Amino acid sequence: MKSSFKKDYEKQVHPDGSVELIFRSRRIGRLSSGASVALIMFVWLAIYFTMMAYFGIDNAFIVFVIAAIILFSMIAFAFRTKSTIMVKPRVGLIFDGKQLPFSDIESIGIESSGAFLAPKGIGRVYARSYGKEISLTAYMTLPRAQSIRSEIFAASGIKWN
Repeated sequence: MKSSFKKDYEKQVHPDGSVELIFRSRRIGRLSSGASVALIMFVWLAIYFTMMAYFGIDNAFIVFVIAAIILFSMIAFAFRTKSTIMVKPRVGLIFDGKQLPFSDIESIGIESSGAFLAPKGIGRVYARSYGKEISLTAYMTLPRAQSIRSEIFAASGIKWN
């Protein structure tokens, strides 16, 4: 039986055994901190009061809501990118035009946190190498980050702790 549910990412297995993970991500950063939310609210209020002065008090709210929806849609679309991670079994990872051999990787983990717009939380997959955390993905929903990490583990051909 074929599943009627779709994954949040695509997995392509190449003839040489390498696995390519393709997924959509947004490179807009975290919105989980109070400072980010406060800054966004300040900007929206500044726009709203400017519209009140320009369009008058009666029409400002309607124009503001329409402008906010259009602006939010444009920002969300503009920062949406297609990311790929190539896993070469027993060799390493290729992502964002960079190569990271498995021999240099101490661990692969997920940095997670709660988020203002994502009730299940957000996370990013990273590799720890020489005491440094190297981002393999941008922040995304936590379940998708966990799935991508599991796929990397399964395709690597290495037993991870």
